[in-house]
Amino acid sequence: MAAADHRQHVLKLNVGCGLDAVPGWENLDNSWSLVVSSHGLLRVGFDILERVTRRRLYTRFPAGVRRHDVTKGLPYPSESVAVIYSSHMLEHLPRRDVERFLREAYRVLVPGGVLRLALPDLERKARAYLGFIEQVRQGCHTARVPADEFVRSTLLGLEESWSLRNPISLVRFLLARERHCWMWDAPSLMILLRQIGFSEVRETGFRESWIDEVHLLDLESRRDESFYIEARK
Repeated sequence: MAAADHRQHVLKLNVGCGLDAVPGWENLDNSWSLVVSSHGLLRVGFDILERVTRRRLYTRFPAGVRRHDVTKGLPYPSESVAVIYSSHMLEHLPRRDVERFLREAYRVLVPGGVLRLALPDLERKARAYLGFIEQVRQGCHTARVPADEFVRSTLLGLEESWSLRNPISLVRFLLARERHCWMWDAPSLMILLRQIGFSEVRETGFRESWIDEVHLLDLESRRDESFYIEARK
């Protein structure tokens, strides 16, 4: 199916959009901050707490972002979506939920529809870590701890936990959805997409896409840390 064929379908999803909602798209995110901002009393309470603590405790999302948990599926009929875009969202899902989401994406896409994914690159981080280890073994004097830097870069570990004696730490732990559950590299994700049934899977570059509006989706701030995968149903 030609790349232009899916343009006649108007439904386009930006899943895990964060603060970068795109006009004309369905912008979905699962941030608890959307719960706070959508409930008046809760929002007032958090605003007061922020003034008292002088800390930002929840994120202000732009209008039009819809809260949805993709681990519960995608709330659209089969073969009703032309394009799905997701940037730096999959790494926040457990491994099994990643596969569930990708199967749901396949279900709702029209034949020839496009899925584009941008993720932090585990391969790149691993190569940097191994290079640093080799420098240390060759006598490089540094106060930096290679394992610390690698684990921090993946956002997979926890350096400290919240405490019931510090309610603010609990609030920040619940609202901050920055930790990663599972990391990916391009070859691994491409294998999974083919197993699910996508007919054409490719690794591509920043703003190199079958999607016309990719310039509104791929963020310059994510460019150096990301790999990009596209798959056609």
